[in-house]
Formats: sequence, structure tokens, C-alpha cells
Amino acid sequence: MNRRPLYAAPVLALALVGCSGSKTAATTSVSQTVTAPSPSTAPQAPSPSTAAPAPTSPAGISQQAAAAQYEQLVAPANAAIDTMNTALANVPASATGPDVAKITDPAAAAIDAVCQALLRAQWPSNTTADIKALVTADEVIVGDLSGVSSQNAFSISTWGTQFDTDAGKSHAASSIVRADLGLAAAS
Repeated sequence: MNRRPLYAAPVLALALVGCSGSKTAATTSVSQTVTAPSPSTAPQAPSPSTAAPAPTSPAGISQQAAAAQYEQLVAPANAAIDTMNTALANVPASATGPDVAKITDPAAAAIDAVCQALLRAQWPSNTTADIKALVTADEVIVGDLSGVSSQNAFSISTWGTQFDTDAGKSHAASSIVRADLGLAAAS
């Protein structure tokens, strides 16, 4: 079988999905990176000895506990996406869809696993619907990533445009969840 190069011009654009609260996009012609604050600049929760008791929801989990849970649950997807973005930055122009899928498939699997964990977790009642909306948006990203292997030099631009649209929806859904949980806005 003759392998046709996937990337004659743009390299795969990829975003850190909404689960993470941050977004990263990279192409060969444009590079824009926005990341979550580092631990040293991120807002710190007050120590338990000085903090007022956190309000609990009817479900029994406090907003503070839910925020910590969210950040813990999404960490594996963030790590997988960081690894993927690093690898994608080094994809040669001759890469084919199946070549790129070897990089994107682990991230898709990690995002999917995080989505399932988010659905199983307990959330304050004002957050549950927004968590479901985030998972819905992120599952579209999983589908996009899973479709990379079938892309070619002629279809990658359309795929990239659709992916960027889907990533924007995921980012918006993440921003809503983060606001629900009292976390800093997604960047």
C-alpha cells in the first residue's frame, strides 16, 4: 500500500480539552499556548484550621472537596495531552494519519477514562448537569482524536477546523464547571 503524507502544510492542531481547564493549540504555521497557572501562582485554598466550614450540597460533598476532586480526576488526561502535544510538535511533514494516531490514541483513551470518572463521581447538585455537558463535549474530542487515522493531506484542514470548533465547546463547558466549583477560570 502506498502511504500518502498526512501533512503537506499544517501539523495536527490539538487542544487541551475542557476537562483540564486550559487550552493548548499548535500548528506548523501558528502556535498559541495558554496554560493553567503553575502551583506557585495558582490560588491556594485556606488551611483547614483557618477556613470556614465549606457549604455542602444536598448530595453531601462540599464545593471545596468537589473542586479538589475535579482537579485530581482530570490530572491524568492533562498529562496525556501534554505528552501528546510534545510529540505532535515533532511530527514530520511526511507523517500519515496512522502515524499520528499512534500519538493521539493514548490521549483519547485518557480523556475518555477521565470522562467516565467524572460521571461516576459525586458532585454538588448545582454542578451535575454541567459535568454531564462537559463530558458530552469532551467525548466529541475523543471522537475527533480517534478519527485522525483516517485523515489525509486533503482532509486534515477540514478535520482541524472541526476539531478547533469542538475544542472551543469543550473549553466553554470546562469554564462553566470550574465556575461552579469556585476554581479559577479556564485559560
